[in-house]
Amino acid sequence: MVKPSLLIVLQLNIIDNMSIIGSPFDLSAEIFSQKYAAQGQQGGQATNDFQTTGSYATACEALKAFRNCEISTQELKTVVREINNDAGSWSGNSWEEFIANDCSDIPNNRSRDAVASDWGEWSDCAPNWLGKGKQHRQRTIVTKKRSYCVDTPFHGLTLQEFRDCELPDEEPIYGCMDSEANNYDSEVTEDDGSCKYDEPIYGCMDSEANNYDSEATEDDGSCKYDEPIYGCMDSEANNYDSEVTEDDGSCKYDEPKGDDDDSEESSGITKTLTDNWMLVGAAILGLVLIG
Repeated sequence: MVKPSLLIVLQLNIIDNMSIIGSPFDLSAEIFSQKYAAQGQQGGQATNDFQTTGSYATACEALKAFRNCEISTQELKTVVREINNDAGSWSGNSWEEFIANDCSDIPNNRSRDAVASDWGEWSDCAPNWLGKGKQHRQRTIVTKKRSYCVDTPFHGLTLQEFRDCELPDEEPIYGCMDSEANNYDSEVTEDDGSCKYDEPIYGCMDSEANNYDSEATEDDGSCKYDEPIYGCMDSEANNYDSEVTEDDGSCKYDEPKGDDDDSEESSGITKTLTDNWMLVGAAILGLVLIG
């Protein structure tokens, strides 16, 4: 178990190491009076050393110094007792009444709320991460919050506000939207007819032509071919020509010897033999008659 004396030491060390960030402890206690106000802190910063009684002509002047964090509670009591003899017999409640209510025209600056500036102008309407229109405005702290003569950044005020807004219609981005064009722009949203292309290379694009041009990008009908050589392309024909490139149907062949010709030739021979035998018979008959 930690000894009470050690706890007191630890508490004093904690208080001694605090700066303007404030404290969860009641700094109006005598610990604060002895450790900080005796150093003349104002707004967390040292101001003046403890001033002697002669510096304050009245108790209100001393109270003003106290309320401005220039002197501690103990120093205030010391000064007031020297100015007002009756103060030596004041009870604790009397001192609290004096500190809180006397000299009412003197503001108490030992504790105060933070004060913020006026709001700035609303920002332009812009999409948030969801694509919704949003505006925001800001303000700043002009007077820090003070608690028992110690400034604290925990002001408890809202410094930024947001509100919904209508997004303006997006202006179209004009340009070339044809990905095949030289000046194609992927960010363009509306084509303005400004697309530019390489000039076409005119020529013959038929690889079978004599003047075929592999670099031509547009056929201009200028393809040229070898002139055909007309003639007979049948190697069995009498007039076959190996140099001919186009058959013109002029092939010629020997006269064919068919079955009809053979019949006519046989018939002629038979007739001749018949005629000859008739002559022979007539001759024999004539000889017989003469003889």
